[in-house]
Amino acid sequence: MDKIYIMLLNYNLGKMTDSLVEELVVSLDPFTTLEVLDASTKKEEISKYATKLIEDNYYGDNFRFAIDDVLKKEPNKYDWFVMMSNDIYNLPKRNWIRELVNLAKNTDAVIVSPSINKEGTSQKNMHQRIDNIRGYRYVNSIDFQCPIIHSSIMKRVIGKWNSDLKYGWGIDSLFGIECYNLNKNIVISDKIKIYHYNKKTFKENVDILSVEEYRNKAMLGEKNFMKKYVSGKFWMYWKTNLRNEISIEKRKRQ
Repeated sequence: MDKIYIMLLNYNLGKMTDSLVEELVVSLDPFTTLEVLDASTKKEEISKYATKLIEDNYYGDNFRFAIDDVLKKEPNKYDWFVMMSNDIYNLPKRNWIRELVNLAKNTDAVIVSPSINKEGTSQKNMHQRIDNIRGYRYVNSIDFQCPIIHSSIMKRVIGKWNSDLKYGWGIDSLFGIECYNLNKNIVISDKIKIYHYNKKTFKENVDILSVEEYRNKAMLGEKNFMKKYVSGKFWMYWKTNLRNEISIEKRKRQ
């Protein structure tokens, strides 16, 4: 059975993270490892399930450092990597992560995600399609609330992903563009749905960066990265026409 490595990031929201871990219990089979990365600066907000205390380097760099470390130490141990935000909730009461991995394998996808409710700031293509009879959709990119990523694409992308994307913005496009260029499938499930709090992390940690400051830094980092990674012309075309769409190739397959 494929081995899965889940990384859950906590930052000064210990009780919320603890609740999420307790919801996750039904999804932790013997072939799945959960790592709770805790970057809290307030002792009372550290998760009681923390497995590794880390410096606060924000969403992008915290996950990048963790994945890079695992790949260097045990490059072939895990088949799938899950980067899980701690501000998701109301998870399915079954092993939905394994179900998504199986869906990815059945659809020849290298990235798969549950659909996400509309409360949070997710991309529109992440919202559940109740009219979707088949139950899943091929897309070019997903919002990184809970991406499940095959090790083959993770190994390819990790060397390109850098600290320009430390605030998290742009990682979804980096992986999406890489899959688009390689003609690799990305799938969203409409049968498996999770919920996302609206800006919960920002609201609880405004003493560090305001929403506006975070947004400005994230946008600048994303812009700088994309200038290096792809041409400005393609980046605008991706954002405007491709990022949230089903590709022509995927439409033909349907």
